[in-house]
Amino acid sequence: MATEARVRLDYIDWLRVLAVVVLFIFHSGEIFTQWPFYVMDKTLSPVIHGINAFIYQWHMPLFMFLAGMSSYFALNFRSGKMYLNERVDRLLIPLGFGILFVIPPLAYLRMFGDPDMVWHNGFEFNAPGPGYDKNFFEFYPDFFNGIYPNGNFEWGHLWFLAYLFTFSVIILPLFLYLRSDKGRGSIEFLVRIVEKPCGIFFFSVPIIIIEVLLRWKFPNFQNLISDWANFFMFITVFLYGFIFISHEAFIHAIEKYWKIALAFGLILSVSISVADSIGFTLFQNEVHDYIFAMIIRGFNIWCCLIGIAGFGKRFLNIEGKFINYASEASLPFYIIHLFFVCLIGFFAIKLSWPIAGKYILIIILSFISAVIFYEFCIRRFNLIRFVFGQKSI
Repeated sequence: MATEARVRLDYIDWLRVLAVVVLFIFHSGEIFTQWPFYVMDKTLSPVIHGINAFIYQWHMPLFMFLAGMSSYFALNFRSGKMYLNERVDRLLIPLGFGILFVIPPLAYLRMFGDPDMVWHNGFEFNAPGPGYDKNFFEFYPDFFNGIYPNGNFEWGHLWFLAYLFTFSVIILPLFLYLRSDKGRGSIEFLVRIVEKPCGIFFFSVPIIIIEVLLRWKFPNFQNLISDWANFFMFITVFLYGFIFISHEAFIHAIEKYWKIALAFGLILSVSISVADSIGFTLFQNEVHDYIFAMIIRGFNIWCCLIGIAGFGKRFLNIEGKFINYASEASLPFYIIHLFFVCLIGFFAIKLSWPIAGKYILIIILSFISAVIFYEFCIRRFNLIRFVFGQKSI
């Protein structure tokens, strides 16, 4: 039945699934950019770097925004305790499993790369490079030697699960308050803001303040304990997702302004990505240049979220078996996708193909491999489903 809640969830699910698909594009591109990665081609591509810089502006904030929306619906039929138990099953258990069994193969592949390309600050506990000859089982104990970037142990792309679980625990009392009669007044106050002309853009201000005050000190290293720019930006976006699905006034504002927000987001994201790909840095020396850049960054994040949410609500309210299947598969795909990207990339970079050919090959083969692995190794087995955050069948 297409209740209003169900319709909302349809486009939220579609956006989440599409965001997971974009992960294959982004991480396949990392192999050819200047940012250190598990597997790297010796020839880098400014064009692919620009594509990734474009995606980077909005991609993970979108995941957090959608997670906030989903949390609102989850609390429709769960108590606070049930919500936390669900977060443990869906986030914490897959995080632990992934750290032990998904990330070590990626760290192992990195050992064969050029240390100057695949490590941020050299290495402290190992001597990776072309002469590395340990097999994976010999390497596995070394995975626990030191913490990346000075050692091997890390949670890689699974940082998102750690952050989201932490946010869910921290912010749950506020979520429950906002859903109560007492909290209704706070929602109404925000409704009065969003109902003003262009009031929806005012919500970019907290994001801008966070970027201006914190990004210079904490540029971008997701270790949770010293990553305060990302921490406060992401938890704000997570909260916004919850708020903006909680009242029709916010939905109406998204419907009214999503086109202009998307236009701003596209223009700013493209401009930032082009500047980044050609090595242009605005704020190296002057404080006011840095402040301007962070204002643009914060405003752009919010515009992209509103633009994408509005686009999804307008065009992606599509029910059906496919989106139900894909939505259920999205978390396992998030967890396993990078393994296939890096494994296929490890062999693809040895081909004497143009960069574009290797890039497309890695995207296609890694996606197909993830589909096959999910269908035949995860989806059908309850124990495997459990460690990947899925319910039993």
